[in-house]
Amino acid sequence: MKIIAVHKKVPFTLRRKDSTNLIGIKKLEGLLKTPQFNKASSIKPVFDEITPVESVKEVEVKHNPISSMLLRDMKDIVYLGTLEGVEILKNETKDKILKILQKDYKNNSFYPISIEECRFGKLMENLCYNKNWDDVLLKNNEEYYYQSLEYNKALAEEILGIYKFGDIIWITDPLHFSLPKILREKISDIKIAVSFLLPFPSFDKFSCFSHPVEIIESLLQASYIDFQCKNDLTNFVDFAKINTKCSYKNRTIKHKREVNLSINPIALKEDLPKKVLASDLAKNCINELKCLHKNKKIVVSVSKLDSNHLISIYKSINYFLKHFNTDVIFVNLELSIGEYNTEEKAEISRIEDYLRFNGYDENFKRLCVPDYKYYAYLSLADVCVVLDDHIPAIRDFTFINRNKPLIVNKMIRLEKNNFIKVNPKNEIKLANKINDALKSEGNTNYNIEIFNSSVSKFISKIKKGVKKKLTLEKVIPENKLDLIKEKYSSAKKCAFIFDYDGTLTKIVDKPENAFPSDVVKIFLKDLSEKNKVIISTGRDKATVDKWFPKELEVYAEHGSLHRFKGDWSYLSEVHGWKEYAREVINYYVERSPGSLLEEKETSLAFHYRNCDETIQNKQAQACVASLLTTFKDFKQLEVHEGKCVVEIKPSGKNKGDLIKLILEEEDYDFIFCAGDDVTDEDMFIEGRLKDVFHSVLVGSRESYAKYKVNTPEDLINFVKELVK
Repeated sequence: MKIIAVHKKVPFTLRRKDSTNLIGIKKLEGLLKTPQFNKASSIKPVFDEITPVESVKEVEVKHNPISSMLLRDMKDIVYLGTLEGVEILKNETKDKILKILQKDYKNNSFYPISIEECRFGKLMENLCYNKNWDDVLLKNNEEYYYQSLEYNKALAEEILGIYKFGDIIWITDPLHFSLPKILREKISDIKIAVSFLLPFPSFDKFSCFSHPVEIIESLLQASYIDFQCKNDLTNFVDFAKINTKCSYKNRTIKHKREVNLSINPIALKEDLPKKVLASDLAKNCINELKCLHKNKKIVVSVSKLDSNHLISIYKSINYFLKHFNTDVIFVNLELSIGEYNTEEKAEISRIEDYLRFNGYDENFKRLCVPDYKYYAYLSLADVCVVLDDHIPAIRDFTFINRNKPLIVNKMIRLEKNNFIKVNPKNEIKLANKINDALKSEGNTNYNIEIFNSSVSKFISKIKKGVKKKLTLEKVIPENKLDLIKEKYSSAKKCAFIFDYDGTLTKIVDKPENAFPSDVVKIFLKDLSEKNKVIISTGRDKATVDKWFPKELEVYAEHGSLHRFKGDWSYLSEVHGWKEYAREVINYYVERSPGSLLEEKETSLAFHYRNCDETIQNKQAQACVASLLTTFKDFKQLEVHEGKCVVEIKPSGKNKGDLIKLILEEEDYDFIFCAGDDVTDEDMFIEGRLKDVFHSVLVGSRESYAKYKVNTPEDLINFVKELVK
């Protein structure tokens, strides 16, 4: 089981080897568009660097700076999203390197995709942060919404390409809020977790957005949703209850399914910042900065590239320098997060020129720096200002400079804190707060709490939240079998996999009497002439050789034995256990009239179909318990229950392995798989995500199969009609 974190961008960047760029090419291009004449001299070298790369050898993948990462310290997670920096590649080189990285995604911990993003996610983010309302209310939001649906449909296909049964899909970006419904329609029991890392808007604001009810209904297809604070959870529940007629109790919301809700703040540990500060680079940088800014107070502000509070910070700097103290150095550290805001940066440039013309050119800096410099500045800061809703920056400062004042936006979503809060739109009050904070050095009133949360607990909460009992997909009515006919008619290479007992022949009281009839033999022979035919059965080697011709490929004993062109091979084998298992099973055979022990090459089975119904379940459960107790230290063995049978066999092999092998190593464009037993569910599960895979349950019960027929006779007649 793995967690697939679906994020707009993976936390890696593709760069030219030896490149010193601190932000991506797209953001650099945004900088070039900024209308400021005094940057003209820097345009040409930047353009020169954006010349396309032709060879894979010229580039390398680098992990993004820790300081700019919202999700950090996360292990056993595969990030799926776009890879920043691919713009520097020619198209053919881009396709080549993406395929290389996708193939090795398990080692790299990320799976890069190439799907053009749409604007809808950015509008949703603006709504959450209560900014750029003109954009949020645009009439063409309708168009953006439908673009996002197409984007998420394409994204769903990428996800299913690496998804395995039991994986958790973790959605963290508003661009993907339509994804839960799309995924749920494809896989009814998929585990989906959604984390609201942004504030959830109030009822009146969210109602103004395009298709708010559809977005909520999609989110309610998730298994689990968490929020950063109680207020966000309340806003979500209020909107959902009014617009979807759902019910809510004990942090469980019921609509078409049950969804667990939770408050689960982003987990960050102080280990990483301290580790960076312990490096020689950071130590040398700190010494240099101490010499450079000797006898000066340092005020550090942290902002994102798309911050809408930077102008307020610069206006407060101007007010502070005019009215208070000029022996202060203001350093703004810009994190490579978000889109480059060209209009705002043009205004910033004008304010910087104004400050220079007033003689304050030595009192401010705006920098985009690597991690070691970022943490070096934070460690030296006498006051820190964070007005953006970027929790990691706030916690970074508390980790490494916990006794110094921290000024934050009064709308901050961290509960139980004693930060200095300010209205970011009031520049004069911000300047006053900075001045008071600088004077209060050593004042315990400004000591701030430590937010050092466990990443393992954060992930465990997500895993626990999605672990509700899986709802099996309901069987599809028989008349839907016409869909299989459509697929088969256009297929060029086909494979048919059948279980035997209960699938091609009826279940009989005595297993030895279930030999194939002439009808079954002729059916298999005719079908094999133009198609690949495989029998996947729990039967033993001797029975298979006796009943089926050597030309027919067979996987026996639930995938532990393989016969190909008459030759047998062991796929799983464990020695030294059968004597003890035989003793346990015989104990129950002696006490269960009508039962029997079946001994196979790789397994032993306790059959109790012919026992009195009043003792069947009791004896079966007792046998299972005894086998599990006896072999609790045998990790190579497992106990399975089937239709009136308990079987002990080597672990790690089941019928699903056959389907996995065919899907991975063969290029079939049509795979038909039929079975009746619970052991056949392994086959249905393994192939259910593939469009070429068509699974049929023989019988009527809850199953992972896509279709169903009632009897073995119905199955044979359907396949005959299919291939006619």
